[in-house]
Amino acid sequence: MKKRYDFLTEMIQKHKFKFGAEVGTGTGKTAMEILDANRELHLVEVAWYPGPAALPKDAVMYCTCQQAKALWLRRMSKKKFKERITILPYPSHKAAKKVDDESLDFVFIDADHSYEECLRDITLWVPKVKKGGLISGHDYGDERFPGVIEAVHEFFGKENIKTAPDKVWYIWKTG
Repeated sequence: MKKRYDFLTEMIQKHKFKFGAEVGTGTGKTAMEILDANRELHLVEVAWYPGPAALPKDAVMYCTCQQAKALWLRRMSKKKFKERITILPYPSHKAAKKVDDESLDFVFIDADHSYEECLRDITLWVPKVKKGGLISGHDYGDERFPGVIEAVHEFFGKENIKTAPDKVWYIWKTG
């Protein structure tokens, strides 16, 4: 099965994207894969790890924030990536202030999956993408994260969303 990084690589190569952002880095697998496959890509990594104390007791996590951060740091510290990543170690809403509007070819949103935070991420990061750029995210259709679907539909309209393998949603910025 194709993964989200396969979809992103396909879009990056097909549209010759050079500058993108991943909002919510997790363990860094997506960043590592797209940086490996796209040697001309510069990636902004919104890498905020609030720590286990900030997680709700019912959080759906495959590892703790500290475990994810440690793995992400190992992956991103590879020498070949150092010149091609900009790390923003802030919550998404603070990181967005550090990125110029219409400066990105794409954004991939995979941070807080609650309705409120997902909607806020979309609202803040859409202006950062150039016209004709790709706005996408993860966990669309995952029953554990109904807030993702609700936020995506509210902002873009259900009828406008396209999907790709691995629970990816996407839309092209037209205006």
